[in-house]
Amino acid sequence: MTNSYVPAQETCLLPSNGAWYDTKEVTLRMKTTLEVKKGYASTGPRTEPDIIQNCIISPDNVNIYDLAVFDAVYLMYRLRMLTWGSMLPQVFVCPFCGKVHEEELDLDMLEIKNVPEGFTLEPLELPLTKHKLTFRFLTLEDYIQCQIEGRQKQQEYPDAEENFENSMIVERHIETVDGKKLTGIELTSFLNKLPARDYAYIEAYSDKIDTMFGVDEKVEVECSNCQNKFTHLVQLTRQFFRPTI
Repeated sequence: MTNSYVPAQETCLLPSNGAWYDTKEVTLRMKTTLEVKKGYASTGPRTEPDIIQNCIISPDNVNIYDLAVFDAVYLMYRLRMLTWGSMLPQVFVCPFCGKVHEEELDLDMLEIKNVPEGFTLEPLELPLTKHKLTFRFLTLEDYIQCQIEGRQKQQEYPDAEENFENSMIVERHIETVDGKKLTGIELTSFLNKLPARDYAYIEAYSDKIDTMFGVDEKVEVECSNCQNKFTHLVQLTRQFFRPTI
C-alpha cells in the first residue's frame, strides 16, 4: 500500500535574527511517536533538546546546543505547536482572591521579542565598587552545564544555603571584569568578595538578559471573580509536551 503522507514542516525565523551566528532560519518537522515516547522515558536536561535536534530538517549543520537559550526555547515552542497545535490548558490561582482559573492559552499569541539590528549588551558599572563588567548571552549548552554542575554541587553540600545553579548562571553571563577575562576560580572569588548590593545588581542584570529576547512567557489575566489583573508564566506541564487529545 502506498503511503503519501508527508509530515508537517515549518520554517522559523530565530529571534536572534543572525546577530551572533549565521543561522537565521530553521526548518522543523513535527515529532514522531517514537520521539514522544523518548520524552516520556527520560527527564534529563538533554532529552527535549535532543528531540528538537532530530526534528531540525535544515540547515543540516545547526547544533541546538550552540544556539542562544532564547532561540532554543523558541524552537521548543514552535515544535510543540507544529506537533500538537497551539492551544495549551492552564490552571492558575488569582493571588488576590484565590479563585482557581482553568483556561486554554493560545501559544501562537505569545509575543516574540527579536534582537534588533546592531544590538550589543551594555556593560554594567557596579554602584559601590565601580567595577565595570561586560556580559554575554548563554548558549543552551552553557545553561545545561549550569544545571548539571549546580545539582551536583547541591548534592555534595546539601546544607548549603546557596543556590549553586543560579550562581553558575550568573558567572557564565559575565565576560570580562574591568576589561579582563578571569578564570572560573578568579571570578568566583571576585564575586564572593563584592558588597551584597553590587552582587544584587549583577544578579538583576543576569535575570534581565535571560528574558530580554525570545518568547515572552508572561501572560496577563483578569480575574473573573475580583476583576483584578495579574501576571503568570506559561506552565510547561505534561500538557505542553504530550497534551490530552
